[in-house]
Amino acid sequence: MESENYVEHFRQSRENILNRLVDAIHKLEEVPAFHASVAYDIRLIASLFKLNVQGNGRRAAQREGSDVPSCFQRRCNLITSALLEQAALLEPRACLVDQCCQALYYIRLQVGRLTVEGHSNVDSYVELMESMVDSRISEIQTRRCLADEDSEALLGRIEMSFRMMNREQPGCSCNQCRKRRVAAAPEESILVCP
Repeated sequence: MESENYVEHFRQSRENILNRLVDAIHKLEEVPAFHASVAYDIRLIASLFKLNVQGNGRRAAQREGSDVPSCFQRRCNLITSALLEQAALLEPRACLVDQCCQALYYIRLQVGRLTVEGHSNVDSYVELMESMVDSRISEIQTRRCLADEDSEALLGRIEMSFRMMNREQPGCSCNQCRKRRVAAAPEESILVCP
C-alpha cells in the first residue's frame, strides 16, 4: 500500500510537469512575442522537474524493494539539460519559437515515459508515450531536410537531443532499455542532407 502511494505521488508530479510543458507550448504558439516569459517558465519547469519528479524518483530508489530503473537519474539529467538549453536559446530569440515548440514536445514525450516501475508494465501512460516516441524516431529518420541551413542545423540539434534522451542506458535492465537494446540497429540511422 505504501509503495502504491509513492508511485502515485511520482505520477502526479510527472503529470504536473507534462501539463506545464503543454501550457508553455500553447503560450508560444498563441503569442510568440511572449518568448522571454516562456523561457522563464521553462526554467521554472526545469527546477520543478528536478525537485519533484527526479526527487521523487531518487526517494523511491532508496526504498527497500525499489523497482526504479538505474537509467532514471541519467534520463532526468538529460531532460533537465534539454529544458535549460531551450530556455537559453528562446529567451533572446523570438524567431526560434517554432523550433522550441518542437523541442518542448519531444521533451514532453521523454518526461511522459519516465517511470519508477522499471520492470512492470502497469503504467499505461508510459506505454502510450513509448509508442509516440517510436513514431517520432521513425519520422526523424525519414524526414526531408529543411531548405534553410540554419533552421536545418537547429532542428538537427533538437533531434539529436531527443535521440540522446531516448537511447538505452548501459547497464540498465529496465523494460525501456531492454527494448531499445533489442531494437537498436548496428548503426543508428542519421539524416544526411545534401
